Amino acid sequence: DQSLRFAPSSQSSGPFLHKTGFSNSGDVWTYSCWMKGWGPAGTTAQWNAVLFSWHNNTGSQTVDELAIFGNFPATGRNAINYYFQGASSGNAYSNSEFQDPSAWYHVVWQSSSTSAVKLYVNNVEITDWRVFSSVTAQSFINKNQTCSIGARAPGSTSPAGSTFHGEGYLADVYF
Repeated sequence: DQSLRFAPSSQSSGPFLHKTGFSNSGDVWTYSCWMKGWGPAGTTAQWNAVLFSWHNNTGSQTVDELAIFGNFPATGRNAINYYFQGASSGNAYSNSEFQDPSAWYHVVWQSSSTSAVKLYVNNVEITDWRVFSSVTAQSFINKNQTCSIGARAPGSTSPAGSTFHGEGYLADVYF
């Protein structure tokens, strides 16, 4: 098994991976990973469990990210969502559920242009969205900003600023 286990003590404290940004290569990118048992750490409330996040380096909470939103919409569902908070505030919450904690799910998040963002789970494109607003701009992904896996860590690589920690396993993460 070549997976990493993320086992945070709370939503605001625990392990995550991060890298200070690298040069801008535009709005064409792909993020891929396998996840198992991924969800919000230590809570049954509605809460995000971040898989992948890019955020500005100024210390604010402004992000572009992919997450599992636990207990959405307060019915015990774990829905996948993506969120572009920068210039566009586009977001989407799927009607797909991720309820089997023992199953591995293959997640691919892909962009072929500024507004052409797609999400696949187990090689099937997610097209059934509970909430959807179009992405009109990408502010942080692939834009020389900070990237984190397993939590949102805006503006720094310090665990003191991190939040929305995910709990579970990730494997074969590619960007």
